[in-house]
Amino acid sequence: MEDFMLQRLVPDGDALLGHAETVVDALPDKRFPPKFTQKARMRSWLAWQVRPGLPPGHAVRENVLTVSEARLGTFAQWLRSALG
Repeated sequence: MEDFMLQRLVPDGDALLGHAETVVDALPDKRFPPKFTQKARMRSWLAWQVRPGLPPGHAVRENVLTVSEARLGTFAQWLRSALG
């Protein structure tokens, strides 16, 4: 799920996403298994928004995560109705 959100819902060109990836990758003591790296990146990115730490569903509702037809096609309509 985090892969999908990072690739499709984070606005294009968001500078904080690259920083989240760098910071998580550079942690000297990763206290989570490798399978949770994307989750750590996503949660780090969400922590740096206007309302820090919003859950992903709330971030979609508040347009922190972008749901656009251009990137998601008809799935965008379904996602908005499911989370709205």
